[in-house]
Amino acid sequence: MSGTPLSELSSAKTMAGDDQFRLFPLKSGPHFGDASLSNGASGVVFTGYTKDASIDNDAFSCCGNYTLRNSVHAAIAATTPDGCTMFALKSVIDQRPCLAVGGFDRDGKPVTLTPTQFDRITKPLFNFASNVSPILGSEPAPGIQLRSGNSTYGFQYNARSERYIFTYDNRIVGGYHSDRRPDFEAKHNLSLEHDGRDLSKITLGGSVRSLDRSISASAFREATSSGIDTTVRNGDLYGSFMQKYVGTERTRRVEIGDDRTSIFHEKTTGGKVSAGLQHQFDVVTLKVTRTRDRVTGTEYVLTFTFQLP
Repeated sequence: MSGTPLSELSSAKTMAGDDQFRLFPLKSGPHFGDASLSNGASGVVFTGYTKDASIDNDAFSCCGNYTLRNSVHAAIAATTPDGCTMFALKSVIDQRPCLAVGGFDRDGKPVTLTPTQFDRITKPLFNFASNVSPILGSEPAPGIQLRSGNSTYGFQYNARSERYIFTYDNRIVGGYHSDRRPDFEAKHNLSLEHDGRDLSKITLGGSVRSLDRSISASAFREATSSGIDTTVRNGDLYGSFMQKYVGTERTRRVEIGDDRTSIFHEKTTGGKVSAGLQHQFDVVTLKVTRTRDRVTGTEYVLTFTFQLP
């Protein structure tokens, strides 16, 4: 599709007041530009037919996606009762997200989506980035990625660290509101790293959230270190516990707080104890910490952080 001048987009008309639309399935595939043309470019192309639009189409089944090198792309499209076509495209390129949303009337002229249409057409795509496997990191490496239902499996070889990495992610969601967050969300993941001789690192985690209440936990183990971390939230209130071993040294940290104020207590086996209080004002964050050490004594630190406009 050829580009639309910015002047034409800025004067685009608004769709009819009816916010209803029907999704139609999209297929995806690679597009390789013609090397003989100066403007030839490679990418991903999504295709579909408005005649396949149905009121019973599921948003996730109609959402086409494609993986190309170090990028992932997903798109969704629908037709409105007055004959307009709307679309939304989300891409994650080198871990950088990009969202494009728009619409066209019967004559191919751009139209402006209503706020309700924008929310509904983009909802499936806001969960898209969370399902992208860690295989699509900022450091390209040869590997494969498989998706089955809510699960994603990845395998890659990192030449820099000389490690084989297997990843598994699963995410289940249910119910939506206008803020685009699902009412219920459950996630769990597993990562295994092998250096060709031994299993060098294991990482696993999981979380469950219902409305504004959630609990999450994670754990890892390497050759000389291991640790666990868990957090419980209820609205703005939260509490967390962390324990980490590095060699024979153990560190424990407990923290509680809300959206503006938090306190923590941290202790190591070497006799070092730290405690602190932090509060967020409108443009200033105040943090006070006290650290007691058997060797260096007691240290107090007062920190002001300013948020510039």
